Amino acid sequence: QRSTEAVPFDARILLLEDQMLIAMDVEGMLNERGYQTVITTNSADDALRLLKAQPPDFAILDVNLGVGTSIGVAEELKRLDVPFIFATGYGDGGMIPETLRETPIVKKPYDISAVLAALEHADKS
Repeated sequence: QRSTEAVPFDARILLLEDQMLIAMDVEGMLNERGYQTVITTNSADDALRLLKAQPPDFAILDVNLGVGTSIGVAEELKRLDVPFIFATGYGDGGMIPETLRETPIVKKPYDISAVLAALEHADKS
């Protein structure tokens, strides 16, 4: 049972981000806040493989992956009832289908407080 007050420190967080320097930065920010289990990948295919192996407790998805988008991963997370948020650096909101429009979105560059607040909101919805 997940806490409804905050994202628990033992949560497994999937981070799908195609820019590895940005991904390392976000992972570091999460680690500094006490989140030690951050699984980082840079492709939708890898993320889908990870979901099949062991679904995370939460996920952070960069919308635009350069080659494709994270929409397929988002749809699978929704099917698995895993809370997730989208991250976008520019007008990627138009890529999000109507069925996922309720998903919290954080703007890039990442602000760790905004990310955690959005994850908590995603967990409650």
